[in-house]
Amino acid sequence: MKSVDGVTVWLVIDRCNAEVFEFETFGYWDVSVNKRFLEGLHQLFSEKLLCDFTLQAGSEQVDVHRCVLAACSPYFKAMLTLNTYENTKRIATLQNVDSAVLLDLVNFMYKGEVSVSSSNAQSLLVAADMLQIQGLVQLCEEFMSSSLCAENCLDVFSFADFQNLTDLKEISKLFVLNNFESIYCTEAFLSLNMNHVKLLLSSDELNVSREEVVYEALILWIKHDLERRKNDLMLLLFCVRFPLIDVTFINSKVSNDDLIKNNVFCSQLIKKFLHASSSESHDPCKEMFCNTLRLGMFSKNMIVFSGGAFSASDRAFCCLDPLSLQSFYSIKHHPTFDFKFKLDFYRLLVTESNDIYFLGGIFYDDYHFETNGGVAKNDVLVYNQKESKWLVCAAMNMPRCAFGACCFEEKLYVFGGYTAYPGHPPLENVAAYDTHEDIWVERDGMPIGIAHQASAVFRNTVFLFGGVDADGQYLNTVLQYHFGEDRWNLISTEMPIPRAEASAFVHNDRIVILGGSNSSGGLVSVNIFNFDRLRWSHGSDFPEQRKFTSICQGEGYLYVCGGVRQSVVTARQGVRRASRIVETKDLYRYDLSQDMWVKVTRLVEQGCSYTCLYASVNSRFLKENKE
Repeated sequence: MKSVDGVTVWLVIDRCNAEVFEFETFGYWDVSVNKRFLEGLHQLFSEKLLCDFTLQAGSEQVDVHRCVLAACSPYFKAMLTLNTYENTKRIATLQNVDSAVLLDLVNFMYKGEVSVSSSNAQSLLVAADMLQIQGLVQLCEEFMSSSLCAENCLDVFSFADFQNLTDLKEISKLFVLNNFESIYCTEAFLSLNMNHVKLLLSSDELNVSREEVVYEALILWIKHDLERRKNDLMLLLFCVRFPLIDVTFINSKVSNDDLIKNNVFCSQLIKKFLHASSSESHDPCKEMFCNTLRLGMFSKNMIVFSGGAFSASDRAFCCLDPLSLQSFYSIKHHPTFDFKFKLDFYRLLVTESNDIYFLGGIFYDDYHFETNGGVAKNDVLVYNQKESKWLVCAAMNMPRCAFGACCFEEKLYVFGGYTAYPGHPPLENVAAYDTHEDIWVERDGMPIGIAHQASAVFRNTVFLFGGVDADGQYLNTVLQYHFGEDRWNLISTEMPIPRAEASAFVHNDRIVILGGSNSSGGLVSVNIFNFDRLRWSHGSDFPEQRKFTSICQGEGYLYVCGGVRQSVVTARQGVRRASRIVETKDLYRYDLSQDMWVKVTRLVEQGCSYTCLYASVNSRFLKENKE
């Protein structure tokens, strides 16, 4: 068998009796026949040759071939192979289909191509579903699923339910449940029918942090059309899980709500529940309402750690609740004794919508053992909490490690860093990633190449502090980048001391810089920048001498996880000598308002001393670390 110019040829030699006869048989398969066949059909259609049927939608008529219709649509196959009126008259009128949709349908049947947009997706899907053109139905469903947002998810959910599109309904319902707190006040929610409201409010998968939100959503929906809906209150009130609501809220808000007070059944129901709740004895009224936690009630603000895991493509995902000190994980870190998949100089970012991203970095083995330095990674991953895995996004425009990074208005920005390390100059390059469109765009570069800089978003700009330049010099430079104008400013007031690998955070119109190191070693000082006055002040120093870089901010505190320090041992003769570098994994908390440090715990099992972030994470999709 061999292939010649796109034609696959089989050569079969049959020798039954060499003295009597000998023959050869050739068979072939032209791999381009399907393409030529479709192109030929479309040409016949375009030139209106051999057409034997007409489709009509409104005032639009299109001449087509019956064999094409029957091959693409079971609906048309039945129509054109039976003794139907349409088959006899050689014309079919498609009701409730406009002319533009008709042309799209015909084009898809002849060429397998169609342009689906937000303006035609629903009408195209309805027509394709009616005509049983399953491939087009699937394309439209995939488009609508991928285009879900807070503004359209309820409309898509209602549409999918009406059209009995099971998969699309389930996908849109999950989107609604997951984003409920941002959409329950919208006109789309308030316009839902009672069955849809009941379905949503009774779901365990409702992503709400407080059950009070469910009660408020119900009352808003009832009041939106009070006369028609007030009688629905008796049924829908059982969707609210009152055992999960603080009794003070029930007494002050629920019991005094006019809707409840004016409904005898509902008011008595609430009174019985309150009485049962206050009783220590068993009371059946306690069980009138479901007490199962909603999905969102498992979410906690936690410190998130990542890094290398058990393969080159894996990234760890571990968390610590800073209040209870419970630790969780979904993907464990690489073993501490194995540097094979250890990653350094990467960045973690969390968006305003709480999506967690992992960017770049470089493998420890690559930059320690490669003669000319290792090549950095350009990977971008986003963490899917429900599936407990990292999903691959569009890669950065170039490999980067030791770079600055920030998030602004659902875009990720990366500044400078190294494409290869060590022995290579830092980049000036700046790029922005659109998290909705999954694309990178280059922006105006920095005035000079810098790596290991700190960054903080402040008043619609980002400030970059310090870092290392192409000569390996530690910088005390302050740069300001304007997102909207795509331009840079050099701030005249420099940092009090040069600093690299530091972190910067905004608190009360001030920018706090801490951590990192310079030529003198690890830095424990806390510097505070007042941009309005272009002045620096000092906070309380970190309590222990070390280099620390794993810092995050949450609810008025800064958290510092671990660091590295030089272990010093005193010999018997009293001579002090330095021993090996020691990595710690303790946790300190800095109260930004009180300017005070507190040691929280001496060991964070799944911690990482390179970097961390503070984000809302749902513990239902994590495993508790019990080691």
